[in-house]
Amino acid sequence: MAWAWPYAEFSLRLVLVSIRVGTIFAFSPYFGGPFVPGRVRLGLALAISLAMASVHPEPVPDAGEAPALALAVLGEVGTGVLLGLGLSLAFYSAELAGSVVDYQLGLGFAVVADPSQPAPTPLLGRLYYFVALAVFVALAGDRAFLTALWASFRVLPAGRAVLTDGAVHVLAARAAAALVLGVQLAAPVLAALCLTDILLGMVARTMPQLNPFFVGLPVKTGAGLVVLIGALPALVAVLRLAFGGMADSLIGLLRP
Repeated sequence: MAWAWPYAEFSLRLVLVSIRVGTIFAFSPYFGGPFVPGRVRLGLALAISLAMASVHPEPVPDAGEAPALALAVLGEVGTGVLLGLGLSLAFYSAELAGSVVDYQLGLGFAVVADPSQPAPTPLLGRLYYFVALAVFVALAGDRAFLTALWASFRVLPAGRAVLTDGAVHVLAARAAAALVLGVQLAAPVLAALCLTDILLGMVARTMPQLNPFFVGLPVKTGAGLVVLIGALPALVAVLRLAFGGMADSLIGLLRP
């Protein structure tokens, strides 16, 4: 009689749960950020996976059924990508807003080397990102996300995750909403810069000897920074709304 591992089912469940959690960590800018050491990320992912596998004892596919096991792995990867991107959308919106404002202020030549990005990151893009990160932590977004992760195993148990076309459409709609949110976050500074350009154009028409480029660049940068500082409370308020109800929002991705 062949010897069998007494905890084979739990071990397989742990592997499947780890795939979902690890994929989320790979796509999440908060849990998988480069500022978190690799060993810490690995240990945290394993600890969360062990806890989730322990509290969700649903049956998993038989390890000997290769097709069913392959579909289970693909389902876990897809679910992890969906949850990771759903968590990341608000961060990407903030970084997009900062990047747009950065180039409009003429700060595009001053960039920051970010190991997590394939290209240098604009200064204000990093500023908006860290503001979003501070709001996320202040609202206990990490605990809300773990709540959503726990609930995701009730909606789609480990090894039985099957994503539908509706989930992809919902994610695409939320990605479009994130793009709109990024433009809205940058709107106050963009409006101020538009008015500054109009005023500089009027000045250039009345004083042709004045070079609008050399005069306008520092004026636009100064005006934009002043408006940016004044708009920070509004930025925080909008990000609070974006991160509010995160658990229900992420579970909504799995229930389109």
